[in-house]
Amino acid sequence: MKNVLITLTAVMCLGIAVKASAQTVPEKQPPSLFYNIGPNILNSFMGWNALFMAGGVGATVCLVNTGADAKINDFAANDLNGTASNVYGVPAALLGAVVPVVIPSVLYCTADEDDYETIGAAAASGQSVIVAFTMNSLMKAVSGRVPPAREERGDTASRSRAFHVGFMNEGVFDGWPSGHSMVNMALASTLANYYPEKTWLQAASYGYALYIISAVFLGLEGNMHWFSDGVAGGLMGYAVGSTVGKSFYRRRIAGSSDGGTDGPVSEVSIIPLIFEDGAGVSFQCAFR
Repeated sequence: MKNVLITLTAVMCLGIAVKASAQTVPEKQPPSLFYNIGPNILNSFMGWNALFMAGGVGATVCLVNTGADAKINDFAANDLNGTASNVYGVPAALLGAVVPVVIPSVLYCTADEDDYETIGAAAASGQSVIVAFTMNSLMKAVSGRVPPAREERGDTASRSRAFHVGFMNEGVFDGWPSGHSMVNMALASTLANYYPEKTWLQAASYGYALYIISAVFLGLEGNMHWFSDGVAGGLMGYAVGSTVGKSFYRRRIAGSSDGGTDGPVSEVSIIPLIFEDGAGVSFQCAFR
Protein backbone atom coordinates (compact mmCIF):
# COMPACT_ATOMS: atom_id res chain seq x y z
CA MET A 1 0.00 0.00 0.00
CA LYS A 2 2.85 2.32 0.84
CA ASN A 3 4.37 1.73 -2.59
CA VAL A 4 1.05 2.51 -4.24
CA LEU A 5 0.75 5.79 -2.34
CA ILE A 6 4.29 6.78 -3.26
CA THR A 7 3.60 5.97 -6.92
CA LEU A 8 0.35 7.92 -6.97
CA THR A 9 1.99 10.89 -5.25
CA ALA A 10 4.76 10.90 -7.83
CA VAL A 11 2.27 10.69 -10.68
CA MET A 12 0.21 13.57 -9.29
CA CYS A 13 3.31 15.72 -8.90
CA LEU A 14 4.30 14.91 -12.47
CA GLY A 15 0.85 15.85 -13.66
CA ILE A 16 1.01 19.21 -11.91
CA ALA A 17 4.45 19.87 -13.34
CA VAL A 18 3.42 18.99 -16.89
CA LYS A 19 0.28 21.08 -16.68
CA ALA A 20 2.16 24.05 -15.30
CA SER A 21 4.85 23.83 -17.94
CA ALA A 22 2.22 23.72 -20.69
CA GLN A 23 0.56 26.87 -19.37
CA THR A 24 3.75 28.80 -18.75
CA VAL A 25 4.52 30.81 -21.86
CA PRO A 26 6.67 33.88 -22.20
CA GLU A 27 4.87 37.17 -21.73
CA LYS A 28 5.39 37.96 -25.40
CA GLN A 29 6.21 35.53 -28.15
CA PRO A 30 5.52 35.47 -31.88
CA PRO A 31 3.00 32.94 -33.20
CA SER A 32 4.43 29.89 -34.91
CA LEU A 33 3.60 28.66 -38.38
CA PHE A 34 1.48 25.88 -36.88
CA TYR A 35 -0.37 27.95 -34.28
CA ASN A 36 -3.89 26.57 -33.78
CA ILE A 37 -3.59 24.63 -37.04
CA GLY A 38 -5.78 21.69 -35.99
CA PRO A 39 -8.81 23.78 -34.99
CA ASN A 40 -8.24 26.04 -38.01
CA ILE A 41 -8.48 23.09 -40.38
CA LEU A 42 -11.59 21.81 -38.63
CA ASN A 43 -13.22 25.25 -38.54
CA SER A 44 -12.67 25.62 -42.27
CA PHE A 45 -15.54 23.14 -42.65
CA MET A 46 -17.77 24.52 -39.86
CA GLY A 47 -20.46 27.17 -39.70
CA TRP A 48 -20.63 29.50 -42.69
CA ASN A 49 -17.50 27.88 -44.06
CA ALA A 50 -19.48 24.69 -44.60
CA LEU A 51 -21.59 26.66 -47.08
CA PHE A 52 -18.49 27.80 -48.96
CA MET A 53 -17.15 24.25 -49.11
CA ALA A 54 -20.53 22.85 -50.17
CA GLY A 55 -20.92 25.76 -52.56
CA GLY A 56 -17.75 24.73 -54.35
CA VAL A 57 -19.17 21.26 -54.90
CA GLY A 58 -22.65 22.51 -55.76
CA ALA A 59 -21.38 25.11 -58.21
CA THR A 60 -19.31 22.45 -59.96
CA VAL A 61 -22.28 20.10 -60.31
CA CYS A 62 -24.41 22.94 -61.67
CA LEU A 63 -21.82 24.28 -64.12
CA VAL A 64 -20.99 20.81 -65.43
CA ASN A 65 -24.58 19.63 -65.87
CA THR A 66 -25.81 22.86 -67.48
CA GLY A 67 -22.96 22.78 -70.00
CA ALA A 68 -21.60 26.13 -68.80
CA ASP A 69 -18.15 24.65 -68.24
CA ALA A 70 -17.93 23.44 -71.84
CA LYS A 71 -19.34 26.67 -73.32
CA ILE A 72 -16.94 28.90 -71.40
CA ASN A 73 -14.00 26.69 -72.31
CA ASP A 74 -14.97 26.77 -76.00
CA PHE A 75 -15.24 30.56 -75.77
CA ALA A 76 -11.74 30.85 -74.26
CA ALA A 77 -10.28 28.50 -76.84
CA ASN A 78 -12.05 29.65 -80.01
CA ASP A 79 -13.47 33.16 -79.56
CA LEU A 80 -10.92 35.01 -77.45
CA ASN A 81 -7.92 36.50 -79.19
CA GLY A 82 -5.10 34.00 -78.72
CA THR A 83 -2.43 36.61 -77.99
CA ALA A 84 -4.62 38.47 -75.52
CA SER A 85 -5.55 35.21 -73.80
CA ASN A 86 -1.89 34.28 -73.40
CA VAL A 87 -0.93 37.76 -72.20
CA TYR A 88 -3.72 37.51 -69.63
CA GLY A 89 -2.93 33.95 -68.56
CA VAL A 90 0.86 33.64 -68.51
CA PRO A 91 1.46 36.21 -65.72
CA ALA A 92 -1.30 34.62 -63.66
CA ALA A 93 0.20 31.15 -64.05
CA LEU A 94 3.59 32.43 -62.87
CA LEU A 95 2.34 34.76 -60.13
CA GLY A 96 -0.07 32.15 -58.83
CA ALA A 97 2.79 29.75 -58.25
CA VAL A 98 5.32 32.23 -56.85
CA VAL A 99 3.35 34.75 -54.78
CA PRO A 100 2.07 32.26 -52.16
CA VAL A 101 5.69 31.40 -51.38
CA VAL A 102 7.15 34.90 -51.66
CA ILE A 103 4.64 36.80 -49.48
CA PRO A 104 5.07 34.76 -46.26
CA SER A 105 8.83 34.61 -46.81
CA VAL A 106 9.20 38.36 -47.35
CA LEU A 107 7.01 39.19 -44.37
CA TYR A 108 9.05 36.94 -42.12
CA CYS A 109 12.48 37.99 -43.39
CA THR A 110 11.76 41.73 -43.24
CA ALA A 111 10.14 41.72 -39.79
CA ASP A 112 12.11 42.86 -36.75
CA GLU A 113 12.54 40.34 -33.95
CA ASP A 114 10.00 42.14 -31.79
CA ASP A 115 7.56 42.92 -34.61
CA TYR A 116 5.10 40.21 -33.63
CA GLU A 117 2.34 41.67 -35.79
CA THR A 118 4.30 41.19 -39.01
CA ILE A 119 5.67 37.83 -37.88
CA GLY A 120 2.07 36.84 -37.19
CA ALA A 121 1.08 37.89 -40.72
CA ALA A 122 3.91 35.75 -42.10
CA ALA A 123 2.88 32.75 -40.01
CA ALA A 124 -0.82 33.16 -40.84
CA SER A 125 -0.25 33.49 -44.58
CA GLY A 126 2.21 30.59 -44.54
CA GLN A 127 -0.19 28.35 -42.66
CA SER A 128 -3.11 29.11 -44.97
CA VAL A 129 -0.98 28.37 -48.04
CA ILE A 130 0.16 25.05 -46.57
CA VAL A 131 -3.35 24.02 -45.54
CA ALA A 132 -4.95 25.10 -48.82
CA PHE A 133 -2.25 23.42 -50.92
CA THR A 134 -2.54 20.17 -48.96
CA MET A 135 -6.34 20.13 -49.14
CA ASN A 136 -6.25 20.93 -52.83
CA SER A 137 -3.76 18.18 -53.62
CA LEU A 138 -5.90 15.62 -51.79
CA MET A 139 -9.05 16.78 -53.59
CA LYS A 140 -7.34 16.58 -56.97
CA ALA A 141 -5.97 13.14 -56.18
CA VAL A 142 -9.46 11.87 -55.32
CA SER A 143 -11.65 13.72 -57.84
CA GLY A 144 -9.56 12.77 -60.87
CA ARG A 145 -11.05 15.41 -63.11
CA VAL A 146 -9.88 15.43 -66.71
CA PRO A 147 -8.49 18.86 -67.69
CA PRO A 148 -9.49 20.76 -70.85
CA ALA A 149 -8.02 19.46 -74.11
CA ARG A 150 -4.76 21.11 -75.08
CA GLU A 151 -4.40 19.84 -78.63
CA GLU A 152 -7.26 18.11 -80.44
CA ARG A 153 -10.33 19.47 -78.68
CA GLY A 154 -13.01 17.00 -79.75
CA ASP A 155 -16.22 16.84 -77.69
CA THR A 156 -15.72 19.52 -75.04
CA ALA A 157 -19.05 18.80 -73.34
CA SER A 158 -18.25 15.14 -72.71
CA ARG A 159 -14.73 15.96 -71.57
CA SER A 160 -16.00 18.55 -69.08
CA ARG A 161 -18.07 15.84 -67.38
CA ALA A 162 -15.19 13.36 -67.04
CA PHE A 163 -14.26 12.64 -63.41
CA HIS A 164 -12.14 9.55 -62.76
CA VAL A 165 -12.85 9.34 -59.06
CA GLY A 166 -10.45 7.18 -57.09
CA PHE A 167 -6.92 7.99 -56.06
CA MET A 168 -4.26 9.54 -58.30
CA ASN A 169 -6.15 8.55 -61.45
CA GLU A 170 -5.36 11.95 -62.98
CA GLY A 171 -2.53 13.05 -60.66
CA VAL A 172 -2.46 16.31 -58.70
CA PHE A 173 -1.13 18.75 -61.29
CA ASP A 174 -4.37 19.23 -63.18
CA GLY A 175 -7.87 18.66 -61.89
CA TRP A 176 -10.55 19.91 -59.54
CA PRO A 177 -10.45 22.33 -57.83
CA SER A 178 -7.91 24.76 -59.26
CA GLY A 179 -4.83 24.92 -57.05
CA HIS A 180 -3.94 28.42 -58.23
CA SER A 181 -7.43 29.63 -57.32
CA MET A 182 -7.65 27.89 -53.96
CA VAL A 183 -4.18 28.73 -52.66
CA ASN A 184 -4.15 32.35 -53.80
CA MET A 185 -7.65 33.04 -52.49
CA ALA A 186 -6.61 31.47 -49.19
CA LEU A 187 -3.62 33.80 -49.05
CA ALA A 188 -5.73 36.83 -49.96
CA SER A 189 -8.49 36.16 -47.45
CA THR A 190 -5.95 35.44 -44.72
CA LEU A 191 -4.29 38.84 -45.11
CA ALA A 192 -7.67 40.56 -45.46
CA ASN A 193 -8.93 39.03 -42.20
CA TYR A 194 -5.64 39.46 -40.33
CA TYR A 195 -5.65 43.19 -41.20
CA PRO A 196 -9.38 44.05 -41.21
CA GLU A 197 -8.55 47.71 -40.59
CA LYS A 198 -6.60 47.99 -43.87
CA THR A 199 -9.24 48.46 -46.54
CA TRP A 200 -6.67 48.99 -49.28
CA LEU A 201 -5.09 45.64 -48.48
CA GLN A 202 -8.44 43.88 -48.64
CA ALA A 203 -9.21 45.43 -52.04
CA ALA A 204 -5.75 44.59 -53.39
CA SER A 205 -5.78 41.04 -52.01
CA TYR A 206 -9.21 40.09 -53.28
CA GLY A 207 -8.62 41.87 -56.59
CA TYR A 208 -5.44 39.88 -57.11
CA ALA A 209 -7.16 36.60 -56.19
CA LEU A 210 -10.05 37.26 -58.58
CA TYR A 211 -7.56 37.95 -61.36
CA ILE A 212 -5.88 34.59 -60.73
CA ILE A 213 -9.24 32.80 -60.65
CA SER A 214 -10.45 34.36 -63.91
CA ALA A 215 -7.13 33.66 -65.63
CA VAL A 216 -7.13 29.94 -64.87
CA PHE A 217 -10.16 29.39 -67.13
CA LEU A 218 -9.88 32.30 -69.58
CA GLY A 219 -6.11 32.55 -69.98
CA LEU A 220 -3.83 30.41 -72.15
CA GLU A 221 -6.76 29.78 -74.51
CA GLY A 222 -8.63 27.77 -71.90
CA ASN A 223 -5.88 25.18 -71.50
CA MET A 224 -5.48 25.36 -67.71
CA HIS A 225 -8.83 24.72 -66.03
CA TRP A 226 -12.57 24.53 -66.40
CA PHE A 227 -14.64 27.43 -65.11
CA SER A 228 -15.98 25.37 -62.20
CA ASP A 229 -12.42 24.49 -61.13
CA GLY A 230 -11.77 28.18 -60.55
CA VAL A 231 -15.09 28.83 -58.81
CA ALA A 232 -14.69 25.88 -56.45
CA GLY A 233 -11.09 26.77 -55.69
CA GLY A 234 -12.03 30.35 -54.87
CA LEU A 235 -14.88 29.41 -52.52
CA MET A 236 -12.89 26.74 -50.70
CA GLY A 237 -9.79 28.91 -50.52
CA TYR A 238 -11.84 31.67 -48.92
CA ALA A 239 -13.11 29.29 -46.25
CA VAL A 240 -9.56 28.25 -45.36
CA GLY A 241 -7.99 31.69 -45.52
CA SER A 242 -10.68 33.57 -43.61
CA THR A 243 -10.55 30.97 -40.84
CA VAL A 244 -6.77 31.15 -40.47
CA GLY A 245 -6.74 34.94 -40.77
CA LYS A 246 -9.36 35.41 -38.06
CA SER A 247 -7.61 32.95 -35.76
CA PHE A 248 -4.30 34.81 -35.98
CA TYR A 249 -6.11 38.16 -35.78
CA ARG A 250 -7.68 37.21 -32.43
CA ARG A 251 -4.23 36.28 -31.15
CA ARG A 252 -2.80 39.53 -32.47
CA ILE A 253 -5.49 41.62 -30.73
CA ALA A 254 -5.16 39.69 -27.47
CA GLY A 255 -1.39 40.11 -27.53
CA SER A 256 -1.54 43.83 -28.23
CA SER A 257 -4.18 44.50 -25.57
CA ASP A 258 -2.48 42.95 -22.57
CA GLY A 259 1.12 42.56 -23.69
CA GLY A 260 0.93 38.79 -23.86
CA THR A 261 -0.64 35.90 -25.66
CA ASP A 262 -4.32 35.02 -25.72
CA GLY A 263 -3.92 32.28 -23.11
CA PRO A 264 -2.31 28.89 -22.98
CA VAL A 265 -1.78 27.35 -26.37
CA SER A 266 -2.13 23.89 -24.90
CA GLU A 267 -2.89 22.19 -21.62
CA VAL A 268 -1.74 18.74 -20.64
CA SER A 269 -3.01 16.95 -17.53
CA ILE A 270 -2.05 13.59 -16.08
CA ILE A 271 -4.66 12.01 -13.83
CA PRO A 272 -4.00 8.87 -11.76
CA LEU A 273 -6.64 6.12 -11.89
CA ILE A 274 -7.22 3.37 -9.33
CA PHE A 275 -9.06 0.12 -10.07
CA GLU A 276 -9.75 -2.95 -7.98
CA ASP A 277 -7.19 -4.95 -9.90
CA GLY A 278 -4.56 -2.28 -10.48
CA ALA A 279 -3.85 1.34 -11.30
CA GLY A 280 -3.32 3.47 -14.37
CA VAL A 281 -2.79 6.94 -15.68
CA SER A 282 -5.06 9.12 -17.85
CA PHE A 283 -3.59 11.75 -20.14
CA GLN A 284 -5.77 14.71 -21.11
CA CYS A 285 -4.69 17.21 -23.76
CA ALA A 286 -6.49 20.39 -24.76
CA PHE A 287 -5.24 22.49 -27.67
CA ARG A 288 -6.28 25.99 -28.59
